[in-house]
Amino acid sequence: MLEFAPIFQRVDASGLRVHLAQAQGKWLPDFGRNTEVKTETLALFAKLLLVQPSLLIKNSELDLQIENGPLRSLNLDSLLLENAQDDHQLSGDFWMPALGQESRLSFVAQSKGALNDLQNAEIPFYLKLDRLGTQLF
Repeated sequence: MLEFAPIFQRVDASGLRVHLAQAQGKWLPDFGRNTEVKTETLALFAKLLLVQPSLLIKNSELDLQIENGPLRSLNLDSLLLENAQDDHQLSGDFWMPALGQESRLSFVAQSKGALNDLQNAEIPFYLKLDRLGTQLF
């Protein structure tokens, strides 16, 4: 299926709002009442993103519904996914409204090699925190 997938040199998006919900330790998009979306569809969409050379998302929001916990919101200043064959890097800058705009966080996740099983992949992850207090916990 992916051999006929469109490949763009660069994809830019802004103003997105995504809601992810944690269920049994896994994070999946929350489609509300629409339960028709299957895991296979999400896996195909993830593979489609991983063949794009560059995907940039700016000025967007991410809501994380923790299983049996509070909703956490993130304001994404930027999120960049870069792919080159089997090398992938996801990086970004964000802040948490509950902590104020001063609570800047930056991260980078890198993977070398094929990502055949995203849910069980081990990916090095680096996080930089500025002015973060105990409010996160």
